[in-house]
Amino acid sequence: MNRRRWNIERIRQRHVGYRYALVLLVLLLLAQPLAHALPLLNCGLVILLATYLMVCLTRVSPLLNSRIPAYCLGCTAIAMEIPYAVMIMQQKGPSFLFTLVHIVVWIAFFGLYLFRMVRALIREPYVTTSVVMGAAFGYLLIGFSGGMVLDALMYLQSDSFAPLKDVFNSSDGLILRLPQMILGSFGYLTSVGTATVVPVSLMAQVICTLITIVGQLYIAIMIGLILGRFHHRRG
Repeated sequence: MNRRRWNIERIRQRHVGYRYALVLLVLLLLAQPLAHALPLLNCGLVILLATYLMVCLTRVSPLLNSRIPAYCLGCTAIAMEIPYAVMIMQQKGPSFLFTLVHIVVWIAFFGLYLFRMVRALIREPYVTTSVVMGAAFGYLLIGFSGGMVLDALMYLQSDSFAPLKDVFNSSDGLILRLPQMILGSFGYLTSVGTATVVPVSLMAQVICTLITIVGQLYIAIMIGLILGRFHHRRG
């Protein structure tokens, strides 16, 4: 009986974690217009999101075998974000190697949490509003991660996209283009497209296509799981 109560309490805490994770990610997306005037805002919010995922959501997750990799990747990503923020404050562009490692670590961290989120949602005994919000968090996380990849590609290969509006050729461009890349990623994620971020190179076209494919597959999988869970409950 005590074991059953502990499981129910753990499920409630996990559902609360889904809701707050979605709120943090939505705030991060809504803060993109302010990122032009406050360049360090994205750095602070992404560190806050990563810290919450590690400290709160991982603690109540039903998945135990991938906790250590999640903690290691999260701490590494946060540790690399701090010197990145210092470079922004000093108006210095990061080196090629640092940018590559920085984006690979963040994508690996978010990719692992997306995988963990799908697995955790599959194990949920009931489909509630919090479970749906957890699925929405995973969908938005795909779009945000895609924006980070597009931004890194723009820095590594400056001719990957058509010239962006309101982005200068100076070091400020490194700061100003990230919000546009994130919003452009959501345009491809929803298969609507965007006139702001237009891929020119083959690599940019491949990445934009992958963002669309992953987004559509995620929606199809989540809808199938949710409908199947309702069917299972009625049966």
